[in-house]
Amino acid sequence: MKNKLLCAFLFGAILFSSSVSAQTNETTRIKISLLEEIATNYNSHVYMNSLTNKLSIDFKENNNPITLKLSSENGLLIYSKEVIIDEDFIEFETSSLKQGSYSLNFYNQKGQLQKKYQVTINF
Repeated sequence: MKNKLLCAFLFGAILFSSSVSAQTNETTRIKISLLEEIATNYNSHVYMNSLTNKLSIDFKENNNPITLKLSSENGLLIYSKEVIIDEDFIEFETSSLKQGSYSLNFYNQKGQLQKKYQVTINF
């Protein structure tokens, strides 16, 4: 699997702040799309790191604590992380995720949705 990820990186895994696609030679595709941005004070860059098979999030000037939650299509919570002030980078493993769509949501301290991404995995 690591060789496939290295190939995907070498052949141009694409990094965008609003949409990301990565494809390996065996047609595994991961797409990340920004669906909704309620607050603009969370300056972030979400992308798939093809070398490590991890979903990476870079925060620029993170002045507000937030909670990240990754959920499956049926609402099952898969990953949750509280991001403290001035934490500028986090990542989490995606190799155990099954094919399908996932929601990656950013919440403020009051539990209000601030950003919503869709992560789609196809084999």
